[in-house]
Amino acid sequence: MFELALTVIGVVLGFALSAAYESAKGKRNTKNISRILHREIQSNIDALQNELSVINQASAENMPSFIEPLTMQEIAERIKSAVSAEAFNMCRLEVPSLGSRAAEDIFNFYESARQLPKTIQEIERWAGNIRHGLFEDLISHLIEKAEEAKKRVAS
Repeated sequence: MFELALTVIGVVLGFALSAAYESAKGKRNTKNISRILHREIQSNIDALQNELSVINQASAENMPSFIEPLTMQEIAERIKSAVSAEAFNMCRLEVPSLGSRAAEDIFNFYESARQLPKTIQEIERWAGNIRHGLFEDLISHLIEKAEEAKKRVAS
């Protein structure tokens, strides 16, 4: 009888320890993913703010007449190269473990960052729809999405 009780206790203890280990491992993985994405999103925010200042400085009203301002194609390429998604692509499958709201904000930011250069390149088709400050507004909106994603990842 004692051996049977000892075996049952050993099995229950084994399951409990295995579950605790898996839970701790999952929390550690989630924390690491959060830290990596937080770092990448912050570097993307810095790069986008830098590109925003370059675009503001290189606008037509700030440039001498003998220097061409940035074209929409150049602006789109600068934004595309400013946003890095390497860490996001590596841990894309693990992002939902951060929570549904955080995952939604992260995916929303990276999808918007992927779409923005295409949107800017398509603006040339509707040249009459370009207004002063349009690129600044588009990039600022992307930065706001990145800030929201960063806030969700940090919590």
